[in-house]
Amino acid sequence: MKIRKLPILLLLFIVLFIPTSISSAQTPTPPQGNESWNGKVLGAIINETAGANVPDNLELMLHAWDEHNTDKLMLHGKSTSDGTYSFEDVSFEPGLIYAVMANYNDAMYFSESKQAVSGQTSIQLDIPIYEETNDLSNAQIDQLHVLFYNDQYGVEVSEVYVLSNLGDKTIKDALQLEDGTNVTVKFPLPEDATNVSFKGDNGGRFLQFPNGFADTAPLVPGEQRSRVMVTFLLPEKTNHSFSYRAPIPIGSMSFLLPKDSGVSLEGEGVALSGVWPMQNGENFSVYSHDALKAGESLQLLLKIDGDLGNKKFPDSESRNFDVGIGLAGLILGIALLFVGWWISKHPGKKDLPITKSFDDLITEIAVLDYAFDRGEIENDDYVNRRLELQQMAKAAKSGKED
Repeated sequence: MKIRKLPILLLLFIVLFIPTSISSAQTPTPPQGNESWNGKVLGAIINETAGANVPDNLELMLHAWDEHNTDKLMLHGKSTSDGTYSFEDVSFEPGLIYAVMANYNDAMYFSESKQAVSGQTSIQLDIPIYEETNDLSNAQIDQLHVLFYNDQYGVEVSEVYVLSNLGDKTIKDALQLEDGTNVTVKFPLPEDATNVSFKGDNGGRFLQFPNGFADTAPLVPGEQRSRVMVTFLLPEKTNHSFSYRAPIPIGSMSFLLPKDSGVSLEGEGVALSGVWPMQNGENFSVYSHDALKAGESLQLLLKIDGDLGNKKFPDSESRNFDVGIGLAGLILGIALLFVGWWISKHPGKKDLPITKSFDDLITEIAVLDYAFDRGEIENDDYVNRRLELQQMAKAAKSGKED
């Protein structure tokens, strides 16, 4: 089964947790033929909220998948009255990755993931959970990245929000829409935005309202635990004026525009940080802005010099990259996140060697999934690149722990 056909919660699980936990597990013995055996997966529910109790009878799901992210096993179970659990007679195969997911108060929590090793009879996987709160004070947007590109009907804009929860409680139902619907956090949209679509919306997660949209998914504790990706269309015209109002604190902002396209960006505190060369020969101008406090606004003016159709502004079809023009990681979505990271690490410097951190690689994996879902990458190229990024993330995590 292709990864994009997995349930969205499992997809996010794979994106956020596989590289972390593989590095913390013992190095597996290489698979030998079709060897398999039965073993036990067991563990405990750990309530990480200070002073909170561990509930019993939580719904659990055990997943296993191979190195190609093909789902190989799914078993259902429940925790016991003492907060422990056990899956008996689980089929083990060398190289398969195992992890357990728990549902608590309508939020999903995940164990680390581990690979089966030849001769191993059990795998211990504890699951951290958290109590919930409607207090947004510990939520923040670590990064906001915005990519502009041409569409036959105007300018298409893609935004990627990377969110963290620095508290010890899961944030849920913190805000309310005018119709009384509870949501976790709201985000702004330009007044003239149309054709709004969301990555990762499995039916009802994102709700659109006038000049904005909301995410209803709980925000669990941890750094960079959620990524919100939205795409919309701005009508074709000479100038676009719109505002970014920070719903919660924003750590950094970056904006990516095709260089020498007659398109520029203006705004107080917005500075041209550098130029990012793509392997297909195109260059992109990168604008950056520092942090915004909650409630602060950034006024932006997107200026288009002359007829948009006559400019060197890449259209939607040109984003269908093949292997020959650098599909190995340099699709536009990945460049967006990578440039934002590089500029923040090396302000004003354009010629330094680039070393990717674990967190940045995880973000690249998320955006790679986004591009794949949009049909911008062929399946084989997507699988190969994703495996490459996962190995790089594993190495980066090991280096970080050392």
